[in-house]
Amino acid sequence: MSDPRILDPAGPAVADIDAKLRLRPRDFATIAAVWGFLALVAIASRVLDPRIPGLAPQISAAAIRLTLFEYGLWMLLTPPLLWFAARLTDDDRRRLWSVLLAVVAGLVLALAVDTLVEALRENVLRPPRRRRRMMVRGGFGPFRRAFGDLGFVDDLMVYFAVLFAGVARASMLRATWRRHEATRLQAHAAQLQGQLANARLGALRAQLDPHFLFNTLNAVSAMVERDPRGVRRMISRLSELLRHSLEGGADEIPLHRELALLDRYVDIMRVRFGDRLRVSVDASDEAQRGLVPNLILQPIVENAIRYAVAPREQGGAVRISAHRAGDRLVIRVLDDGPGPDAATAPSGQGVGLSNARARLAELYGGAQHLQLKANTDGPGAVTEISLPYRPGPA
Repeated sequence: MSDPRILDPAGPAVADIDAKLRLRPRDFATIAAVWGFLALVAIASRVLDPRIPGLAPQISAAAIRLTLFEYGLWMLLTPPLLWFAARLTDDDRRRLWSVLLAVVAGLVLALAVDTLVEALRENVLRPPRRRRRMMVRGGFGPFRRAFGDLGFVDDLMVYFAVLFAGVARASMLRATWRRHEATRLQAHAAQLQGQLANARLGALRAQLDPHFLFNTLNAVSAMVERDPRGVRRMISRLSELLRHSLEGGADEIPLHRELALLDRYVDIMRVRFGDRLRVSVDASDEAQRGLVPNLILQPIVENAIRYAVAPREQGGAVRISAHRAGDRLVIRVLDDGPGPDAATAPSGQGVGLSNARARLAELYGGAQHLQLKANTDGPGAVTEISLPYRPGPA
């Protein structure tokens, strides 16, 4: 499912990044501290400048006030410039227009600031007689200086410095937000993937349980008149298996517990087939501690009984073996039936085996395999399961 926070440009995601870019009280404090420090440095350099030794005290005070006004003006202009820089960088498709807009805005602002500061300088620092002489001789001095001497260039450099700081801040905050969103979306996707896998496993188990239940009930109905005691035993074992199935539990259980559950199913089949069914188990202690999918062996043993025991009057044998091979757990179910020829579903695509393959794939991906093949050591078929070995709780 798509995340509406990403698809909808007016959705919460846009609001989140706007909140990140918004200036906070600590940002305003930082702006005031930076411009205050620069103003102090400028004042110190002007007061202590050896090139103007005869500067009168009242002129020094006026110069300090003018310096404070100039840097205070840039301090007030910094927040809107940071906002302007964030807006310029929010759409990469309009990069050329953003650059042109930034240059034009910078020229206008630099001219305005330089004209205002120069007008104050003319009226504050220059003696009144010289001030009148300049106005009579050449018109309004600040505009002449701004355009004639390119005095606005210094203010233009300050503008670009603030603008680039705003661009760097916006880019850094956006990159941090994107990393946070990517991490959040990855966690959300992993959670959804886990939920999907659990839903698939639940659906597979729901498919398995009716399949097993119908087969067992058919066996019960076939024996209800000729062996009532055996039917009661089958119903008792069936209720135990159904209780375990309905209680759910973990997707994986130790092999020794899986074999105990399988023994209940085999006990039901023994009531049906009597001495015709011979089942043996050979599993090492280390293998029995390994984790396997819950109820994975029942459909495989049921498949072996169906083809190796049920159709033959003399019955048949089913052998279950399990051992650890390095980092793998290998489980084999062998029977002495006719083998996987054309008459006995050679590809093993019945409901039970297909279900077992799907459950293994959901739990282990490509790190597992289930293969039905002919027994090379004698008659019959072998169903082999190989999966990663992971020991269960002691």
